[in-house]
Amino acid sequence: MKSSCVHCFLILILALSAGSAGARNYLLRSDGSGDFPDIATALALAINGDVIELAAGVYGGAGNRDLDFGGKSFTLRSLSDDPTACIIDAEGVSRILNVVTGETEATRVEGITFRNGVVGSDDKGGAILCRGVDLNIGNCVFETCEAAQGGALFGWDSRLVLSNCIFRDNNADLGGAVACAEGSALTCVGSSFEGNTARYGGGVGLNSGAGVFEGCTFSGNVAVERGGAVYSAYYSDADFTLCTIVANQAPTGSGIAGVMTTVIALERSIIADGIAGEAVILLYSSTITASCTDITGNAGGDWTGELAALASINDNLSANPQFCLTGSEPYSLQNGSPCSEDIHACARIGAWDVGCSGLLKFRSGGITWSTIKGYYN
Repeated sequence: MKSSCVHCFLILILALSAGSAGARNYLLRSDGSGDFPDIATALALAINGDVIELAAGVYGGAGNRDLDFGGKSFTLRSLSDDPTACIIDAEGVSRILNVVTGETEATRVEGITFRNGVVGSDDKGGAILCRGVDLNIGNCVFETCEAAQGGALFGWDSRLVLSNCIFRDNNADLGGAVACAEGSALTCVGSSFEGNTARYGGGVGLNSGAGVFEGCTFSGNVAVERGGAVYSAYYSDADFTLCTIVANQAPTGSGIAGVMTTVIALERSIIADGIAGEAVILLYSSTITASCTDITGNAGGDWTGELAALASINDNLSANPQFCLTGSEPYSLQNGSPCSEDIHACARIGAWDVGCSGLLKFRSGGITWSTIKGYYN
């Protein structure tokens, strides 16, 4: 009892000083022995510019889920910057984080795994819900989350920047991993979407939004109807540069589905080995451009429909990209790949570099994987 009161007194002192003190760093521990007993208390008492760091461990229970930034812009991150060592687990009970009160681009989340965030059948954003905000997310993992839209992450009229993130085994009706709607702008760099499922857009669903994907990998995602990797609809724009889209599945558009005046752009990207549907499906006045892009091995066809006219121009090709298909970097390119910078006139194609050993190396405009570790600016 005495120890508990001392802890409460410390929190009171921190709260009273927050308004006048400058930004501070706070350290939390999963056993409650840090500067605050749980994440909810830390978020409630932090001020703009503060940094809340989480020591290694699994953060669960009532004080570590259904969290809210409360309109303040600060950083929530792991102490180690290792998402495998720092996990927030909602245990299938609720969403993990709400960012819905005008938070600005100074709001950051880094180096955390978000697990088992689940909301009701009509709700959005199993792990994180964003509405009318700016949010930067770097080096995070989202897994086994579920919602009606945006199994892990949902943005409504928001600007979302994702770098070096992994989304795997999430589920939704629209956007198994991520969904963006009503003017949201999604920028996704060096990130991976693996094994997510949805009715529309196994990996990502755009509905009156915009998505820019650079150096991203979509693999093994499944859509029950359209867009195994990405579904883009209702005046959305979806731009893919240096992306690898491989082994995704849908009855139509195993890679990408564009519906209702969507505009899609492909540059130096690969769409390969799609299961069931054609690589890309365009419906209801949707359009596409493609340059320096390899589309090959898709069960429902490669350069089909509106894509047919692009197959032999703009340095596009249909050739086996010769993935390594081994180890931790299965979509790196073998030496001599037609998508390698030594062979193709457009330089390297796809998200992964040449070489079947070593670390993944994403490169674009002089930026390498090591410099992308935090935020892409």
